[in-house]
Amino acid sequence: MKKLIVCLLLMVTTTMFSQEIPQTFKEVYLSVQDTDKKDFASREAYLTRLSNIMTEDLKKISDKENQLIYKANITEMFANITADSNKNEMTKAAVKELYSIEAELVAYEKDNKVSSAFYTSIANISGRILHFESLASTIKLSKRNLDYFNKAIKINKNDFSAYLGMALWYFYAPKVGGGDINKSMNYINQAEKVATFDYQKYQIYVWKSQILFKQNKKDDSKLELQKANALYPKGEFHKIVEQANAHGNFFKMK
Repeated sequence: MKKLIVCLLLMVTTTMFSQEIPQTFKEVYLSVQDTDKKDFASREAYLTRLSNIMTEDLKKISDKENQLIYKANITEMFANITADSNKNEMTKAAVKELYSIEAELVAYEKDNKVSSAFYTSIANISGRILHFESLASTIKLSKRNLDYFNKAIKINKNDFSAYLGMALWYFYAPKVGGGDINKSMNYINQAEKVATFDYQKYQIYVWKSQILFKQNKKDDSKLELQKANALYPKGEFHKIVEQANAHGNFFKMK
């Protein structure tokens, strides 16, 4: 479950909210890494508290678009946190909620002019449900997500989340489906140029290490992980990645 909590929360928290959106979500990401949820009672209490805080935050957001963006982030976060700790699988209820919010986002986008953050939110949520789709549907949704990231960048040339999303799309997509490790590196470099916060830079170091690892540049890959460790010594993400690399594999999200 650590992979889901650490890696996917990192991706979710990159969405660039408007100033109206509370800072709770970024704070939640930071607190998740420091919270011991092994004890069931403590974990349930933590989730309840988290749910109450974020529900109250949602009430503070006045416009529909930002409500949906925030709701999408909440939905994805809880899907990750409540995932089965043994199987690394989301609960059926969580998957249902992901499909529900994805439908809301898509419907809203069809009738409204939306921001770059909205497009990255749709792509992020859609990316989470690909595992539950048929091959044909997966290919269609994946291409649509790439289009969403491109639209986000056209709207906002400084959208960190969109550049990161593009980098990961080209990193994980098979070559026959458009995957390109060189394009992945180009986009991660673009993301690095617009990274503002330390947690964004942390992601850059870790993901760039995996691109380099896939390019068989193992020494350079290790240097990037060392940068990540220097920035967040207690971070779990880079440690998980190091373990995968030690076994000769690049990090694969589930």
